[in-house]
Amino acid sequence: MTDLTQLQPSSPILDERLVMTQQTRLFFTNLLKVIDEQAIIYGDGSPEGVVSAAKGKTYQDNNGIASAIRYAKSVDDVAGDDTQGWILI
Repeated sequence: MTDLTQLQPSSPILDERLVMTQQTRLFFTNLLKVIDEQAIIYGDGSPEGVVSAAKGKTYQDNNGIASAIRYAKSVDDVAGDDTQGWILI
């Protein structure tokens, strides 16, 4: 999981040229990575062989009979194919 570097309350967000500071840029870059890592992928049908994702991602199949069905990506890829490796949870 991405380490979310914290901004100090006293740290400036912009420098004297009104450009985002390196610390602020790093914070927001890492924040977007954390949001992406935790976001659920939604779709219709099984993701196996269709949806590309990294290990740890969650997919929700909205075609579930009683309710939504969820899958988790258990490996980054199978034989180089990153659409493989989903398991039902």
